[in-house]
Amino acid sequence: MQTIRERIYLAALLHDIGKFYQRADTEFIENSLFLSDETKKYKAVFCPVIDGKYYYKHVLWTAQFIEDFNETFESLMNTSADQNNNLLTLACSRHLKLDQLTPVARIIQEASLLSSGRDRSSDTAYHNADISNDWDKFKEMRLRSFFDVIGKPETETKYHLPVGALSLSPSLFPSSFFDSAPDYKQLWKSFVNEFKNIPTGSLTAFCDTLLSLLYKYTSAIPSGIADLPEISLFDHLKSTASFSLALYDWSESEEENKAVHPFLLIGADLSGIKSFTYNIVSNNPAKHLKGRSFYIHLLTESVLQKLLKTLNLSQANTVCSSDGNFYVLAPNTREILEKLTAFRQVIEDAIFKEHGTSLYFAIDSIELSKDTLWNKSSRSLAELWAGLTQKLSMLHHHRYSKGMDSDYSAFFEPGESGGTQALDAISGEELTSSDLNECYDLSGNKISSTQIDRGLDVIKKSTWQQMIIAEKLQEAKYWVTAATKINYWAEAMAFDPLSLGIWHYFLTDEDIKQKQEQHVNPAEEMRISLLNCDSGSACNFLDLPLKGGNISYGISFYAGNIFPEKNRVPVTFDDLAKGEGNQVSRLGILRMGIDNSGAIFKSLDGRTTTLSHYTALNRNLDWFFNGYLNTLRNGSPAYKNNTFIVYSGGDDLFIVGKWNVLITCAEEIKERFKQWVCSNPTLNISGGLVMVPPDFPIKKGADEADEAKNKAKDYRFKLSDDTKTEKNAFTFFGYPLNWDIEFQIVKEYKNRILHLLNEGEMPTSFVSKIYAHAMSATFDKGDIKPGNALWMLAYNFGKMEHRKLNEKAVDLVRDCKTNIFA
Repeated sequence: MQTIRERIYLAALLHDIGKFYQRADTEFIENSLFLSDETKKYKAVFCPVIDGKYYYKHVLWTAQFIEDFNETFESLMNTSADQNNNLLTLACSRHLKLDQLTPVARIIQEASLLSSGRDRSSDTAYHNADISNDWDKFKEMRLRSFFDVIGKPETETKYHLPVGALSLSPSLFPSSFFDSAPDYKQLWKSFVNEFKNIPTGSLTAFCDTLLSLLYKYTSAIPSGIADLPEISLFDHLKSTASFSLALYDWSESEEENKAVHPFLLIGADLSGIKSFTYNIVSNNPAKHLKGRSFYIHLLTESVLQKLLKTLNLSQANTVCSSDGNFYVLAPNTREILEKLTAFRQVIEDAIFKEHGTSLYFAIDSIELSKDTLWNKSSRSLAELWAGLTQKLSMLHHHRYSKGMDSDYSAFFEPGESGGTQALDAISGEELTSSDLNECYDLSGNKISSTQIDRGLDVIKKSTWQQMIIAEKLQEAKYWVTAATKINYWAEAMAFDPLSLGIWHYFLTDEDIKQKQEQHVNPAEEMRISLLNCDSGSACNFLDLPLKGGNISYGISFYAGNIFPEKNRVPVTFDDLAKGEGNQVSRLGILRMGIDNSGAIFKSLDGRTTTLSHYTALNRNLDWFFNGYLNTLRNGSPAYKNNTFIVYSGGDDLFIVGKWNVLITCAEEIKERFKQWVCSNPTLNISGGLVMVPPDFPIKKGADEADEAKNKAKDYRFKLSDDTKTEKNAFTFFGYPLNWDIEFQIVKEYKNRILHLLNEGEMPTSFVSKIYAHAMSATFDKGDIKPGNALWMLAYNFGKMEHRKLNEKAVDLVRDCKTNIFA
């Protein structure tokens, strides 16, 4: 049965939907194409009068939307019950004076203000900027790119996002110019058509699906907040809904259980990811890397969903999430704190049981006051966020300290089998006695302890599941998450990391059709997410044939679920490393990461900063690294056939493949990233590439690539005016190069040399001599050392100039000499 709490949540999700609907209307109130005569009367009910004028008239379109779908909402809840707190009143009265609101309606009003970073006093003055009174401007307004406001003066060119439904197409990249007005009318029509298809069997599932649909259609629409042009309507609605739930739970808590500050920001961070992912001793690491990498993704999602379920929170309460960490907004009550403490111990015990000390999930929280969220506190939101990050870091330094006190032997005494303990054949981890109760051979067959004694290669259950995950990802189109194991899907492989009771299934189109035949409107709660979507189409996650009252629908982006293949079989590192002709076989390993990503919010100093900013940053980075990167890779035959995305998410990536293809790929990733962040000079991405034999230990190769990336991040390049620019570099062959200047020069020389060699106009000895000089020289802060290396180079170049070379070759030699000595 629907409760007032659920009604508040739905009303908060819908409270500004009128800003979208209104933009689709070609006429204003009097001649509106959509507003009924009855709805127009609400102007005197919900629109405040200020200086003799009605303001915030978008609420009329919100009211009309609720009237349009009254039957839908009636099937979800009794919309006529409690007239003072019905859905229409709660969603439309946000702009009324405090004394005109019921206590429940005040919650949504305050939540909206907190989401916008404004208190009531600033909101009263805000009516002067109510852009809905400037009809033409309101209808043509676009969302300013989030990255365009970071560290950039307001006078510079502004970049805005195209108005359209969510997809992974490059057509969604921001632009400083559009040759036509946004088509809100068609976008609204598409939204309404999909809204009609949301199942109404469960209010919770309905709201979760609605949140996903709002993401699809309103993440490129401005919220209408004049001083926050970079905040989307989606981020504002989502944030308002999360604040509404937290405020309601806090206000309903017994007085003695309430904290002074109503909110908790909960943070979780997983350590040990790199060593866990790359700790592979198998001779064929390619297929195992993806399985272990995605397992981290799955584990993070399981812990997050378990936390939301434990604290009775919604999907909207997740502020941001990426592989290995997440942040959640919760009410600050004694009950929540007690549940959080118990939850932290459950996760710690579960991870230690499954993975020993190789992984650790630090979980902690920090109080948030209203003044902080209204930007009126002495400590900013960014400072408090940094404080929570510091608390999580301290937990990592004291990881498992409580367990060490309570169970000393588990941490410090030798295992019962000593040096004879069986090892996992893929990860090299020791197999515990509980692991041996269920273990497998490399083909996935369960094996007995007697077979283990005969020296057969064995792997534990989680390792075997990681192998299966890698195989499933290759074909999977849908990711199903269920609160219980679905017994009538017995033949489907189910994954439950850490045995938390969060079950995951990965299904193809054919699987979905089969499951539809078995599906009889079950009581089980489940979520079906479309796993990525085609680059040229919108993410149509509601087109599934599998329907049910307790099913919610959405979209999940994940980079690299498609592997390069050879004869329909995933390639090995040997295949990727194989050179052409007599070329030596070398595997390329690429690592890239955003420069100074932790300081992004420092660049917002002087601007109002809200939780919506953190959500927007996470969402925008997720779209690029987890979503669009698939489009970039799959759109190029060279990348698709010769590269393999091991990991991409948050603010970094890890790709293996043919080394020469990866150089081109790295540059294109950099170019597309700069385009996504509006060529913002404060936002750059650095990277490093190493080349190793195909049988080189992947962990060591990953470490070397990470060192190369860090070398690029530490690089300082001297400009022509003697100033220095930092980072924004790419390391390969051991040398960091500034992306914008040095890399371009090197690329130009490479192309000229290659052309002359192919035309037979340059002896191959030229390359050999350059290589020999490079090997005998070192670089110290950009200068070539020792000094005699330069003079030897000058001597050899001088000899080359007087050889019988054609004019282009002589020009090349002279240019090389000039630039090296410049």
